[in-house]
Amino acid sequence: MCDATRDTLGDVRAVVQGTDGHVHVATNRGLYRVSGVGDALRSWPLDADRTINAMVEDRRGRLWLAIPREGIALFDPADGHVQWLKADAGAGSAPDAIATSLSVDRSGLLWIGTHERGLAKVDPEGTPFQHVAEGDAAHLQTATNYIR
Repeated sequence: MCDATRDTLGDVRAVVQGTDGHVHVATNRGLYRVSGVGDALRSWPLDADRTINAMVEDRRGRLWLAIPREGIALFDPADGHVQWLKADAGAGSAPDAIATSLSVDRSGLLWIGTHERGLAKVDPEGTPFQHVAEGDAAHLQTATNYIR
């Protein structure tokens, strides 16, 4: 357990109030659940720090987590189960780039914005990933959208 009075959460990247009523906080150290009195309990990973770039909750209360250089993790707060979605050479796989934003639309589709590789979407109930707007591989840049 992380005592919020003695230890900081680190760099907060996303905050979601889940359908279960808990506040979930994605940080550069991992995922935390914060109580109404300010106590923070590390939810995932329990054994090491892991940066989470973005987070969104789906209709089933599961948290989709964008992990730099590792892929997308699907975390179920109810039982702590994690499923990894990683890019591979096959069509319909997760994007092969760093996910920078996640969103779930009204129909339940998960949208994934990536650094330099465009936009993808997937139905969390089991359809393959569809790359909606690909980045141009011939014109990849190392520039970012950060203000300097």
